[in-house]
Amino acid sequence: MARKDPSQKEKHLVYMASGGFCAFPSCKKKLVENATDVDDAAIIGQLAHIVADSRQGPRGGENLDDSDRAKSPNLLLLCSPHHTIVDSQVQTYSVGVLRQMKADHESWVEKTLSKEEKGALEEFIAYL
Repeated sequence: MARKDPSQKEKHLVYMASGGFCAFPSCKKKLVENATDVDDAAIIGQLAHIVADSRQGPRGGENLDDSDRAKSPNLLLLCSPHHTIVDSQVQTYSVGVLRQMKADHESWVEKTLSKEEKGALEEFIAYL
């Protein structure tokens, strides 16, 4: 099966729910650099699949319909080093661990970010 990239909508949903921060516990690195006077904003985060987009990828053998592999419930926003770690250490970072990591992070975002911060992130994501 050919790789199916997440749609813009699915990417936006993940960035919004993640608040633009790495979901890895204790990291919380900001993954969106604001625009400067001379350059556009930069996205430095990476979307990681909880269950790989292909059956041969990390955790790809898990039971998940192919059509759901590129959707937001199966995607996690991570910084580059943590994306590498979770895809290299698949026994430690199992599907269950990553789903819990995503749920915990999104709960933290909901409790932590103010309405103004969420609004600013939403405007930025819509700009993309």
